[in-house]
Amino acid sequence: MGKSFEDLTDNEKKFLKSVLGEGKKTDTEIAEETDLSVSTVNRIRHSFEDQDIIKDYISVIDLEGVSIQLYSLLTLKLDEERSAEDLNTQKLIFAGETDEAQPQYTILMGHTDYQDYRQTTKKLKNSLKPSEEVKTQKLLPQPDTENFVLRGRTNI
Repeated sequence: MGKSFEDLTDNEKKFLKSVLGEGKKTDTEIAEETDLSVSTVNRIRHSFEDQDIIKDYISVIDLEGVSIQLYSLLTLKLDEERSAEDLNTQKLIFAGETDEAQPQYTILMGHTDYQDYRQTTKKLKNSLKPSEEVKTQKLLPQPDTENFVLRGRTNI
């Protein structure tokens, strides 16, 4: 199951601090940042991966680089047999489901501009069945990427 935080060595704590929130760094980059040797960093990385302390590495996407300027955050009520993934929108960045009996989904979509937002949400609303609805809808400016990391499906 891994180790308790108190049982970690100082070198292991330095390693974790270096990689936390950064995705995958090379062992050389971590060694330079932490003043550990590359072989020590490599040993710690493999040990943490073997113990499932590090389970995955994520990509952090610079959404400005793919011309995303606006975001829409919607809460949808869908029929039980459908999920947000079934909506087939190419603008979907993230979809999360509630634990309620009647499924609700919160979805985040990225848009190049206001016109793209209007077209995409109109198309989404037209794809809903009569028993389904958009419960809430918010338009958001681009988030502060220093403090905001999108994780999940990126299908832009």
